[in-house]
Amino acid sequence: MIMLMVARAIFFVFQLGFVLLREIYLILLDHLLHPRKILKHIVVSLAIKHSISSISSLIWSTPSHSFSHEKVDKGSVYNSQEDFRENYKQMENLKIYAYPMDNDQYNVTSLEGYFSQHMRSSSFITSDPNSADLFFVPPSMDWDDMMTKYPYWMPTWGTDHFHVICQDGELEVPLPILKHYAIRLSCSPVQFNPTRDVLLPHSSLPYRWPHWKSDIEDKKLLGFWAGNKSSRLGEKLVDMWGADKDLYIRGLDAHTSYGALDFWDKLHNSKFCICPAEHFGVSVARITEAIYFGCVPVIFANEYELPFNNILDWSKFSVILKEECEFHELKHILKSKGKVEFELLYYNLLKVQKHFRWNTPPIEEDAFHMVVYELWLRSQALKKWRNK
Repeated sequence: MIMLMVARAIFFVFQLGFVLLREIYLILLDHLLHPRKILKHIVVSLAIKHSISSISSLIWSTPSHSFSHEKVDKGSVYNSQEDFRENYKQMENLKIYAYPMDNDQYNVTSLEGYFSQHMRSSSFITSDPNSADLFFVPPSMDWDDMMTKYPYWMPTWGTDHFHVICQDGELEVPLPILKHYAIRLSCSPVQFNPTRDVLLPHSSLPYRWPHWKSDIEDKKLLGFWAGNKSSRLGEKLVDMWGADKDLYIRGLDAHTSYGALDFWDKLHNSKFCICPAEHFGVSVARITEAIYFGCVPVIFANEYELPFNNILDWSKFSVILKEECEFHELKHILKSKGKVEFELLYYNLLKVQKHFRWNTPPIEEDAFHMVVYELWLRSQALKKWRNK
């Protein structure tokens, strides 16, 4: 026990030193404050660091994440359906203040543009920042403007601010300070902090998808994957299962005329859709498309974060496998899912489809409102921390 306490103390001192050096670097780099105020700024930063740790633990200890599995219906797709329904009603009272932005800033066909446009026209927006639970920061926001014109960042050091960013690979945040403290709505699991950030269920498909009817009788293929062979598991998939009769596995370079409609048709007619990890983690777009077309996602990932992970029970409508020990057993595992088990996964998948759709305008419990619900959970954690 003593050794454990000593180890924890050493780790804390190391972490504290790292944070201190990082804050000095950020201050000098961005020229945020006058040199005479640097020391005071560092002290505040360290206090906020402690606060963020408290907030992180609070998010995972809120009632919405605490429930008895014995009380949950085996067919429920929620971690706690009772908590979700009760909290969702409270979420409708959430108030968000949006910083000013250029109306022409966003491409409305992008998810960033879609979310910003509908957030600003939603009932959650308030013109009174003093009554706001959270603050929405547009990508074009200038740091100096935010600090000099608006006094809302400093009281919580931005932990009640959020921004949306969707891009692959290393994330380049317009305001570096957002990366460390604000809530990030992200399309990528890269640099993702599950106790603070929200993973968006984005897709490469148009956001105004046609509503395809999903019929279980149409699903003749056991499994499907088509993609880039150069991806982390793509080459292995093609080499191992490319000639299989039950699994339709193809590299896109082998099908130069492979059209989008054929791709969607295979999604629609397959029982399981293989969703291997890409270079930067799980492919959220591939998983979202599988759900939309009623194809049970088979997610290969050792460590993963999935959209709405703390709300939905992914084991009820997907198959999650470990890369090393279960990759070679893919076909056997899928075939072992009998008719009853597959139908349970499939019909549960139909239940959650509404949570992954981006509607225009947004409707109850769709992807837009589920993201707002995630934001509400974090606002509740912030309130609990402030009232301590």
